[in-house]
Amino acid sequence: GSPFHFIGDPHARVIYVTEGALKADIAHALTGRTFAATGGVGCVTQLDDLFAFLKCNGTEEIVEAQDMDKYSNQGVSVGASKVYLLAKKYDMACRRLT
Repeated sequence: GSPFHFIGDPHARVIYVTEGALKADIAHALTGRTFAATGGVGCVTQLDDLFAFLKCNGTEEIVEAQDMDKYSNQGVSVGASKVYLLAKKYDMACRRLT
């Protein structure tokens, strides 16, 4: 299977990145926003190809929406930081959702 889960508009200007497919599906259903979900914080680098694709499709901003334990869990914090670095690599803005 795919190393990440995607739901919503592949041409969206803003994409939210979180952990877990079910969480992404529920958030999409409740908000209508577009989500990419990793299998966990250690899987963030697998988003590289997706970010390249999204940049070509016109995405301008990535919203890092990992779990709130990013403030207390070193692994989650590192994963959140990798999202920023990938967004920067593809010249997309990135902000943190809290």
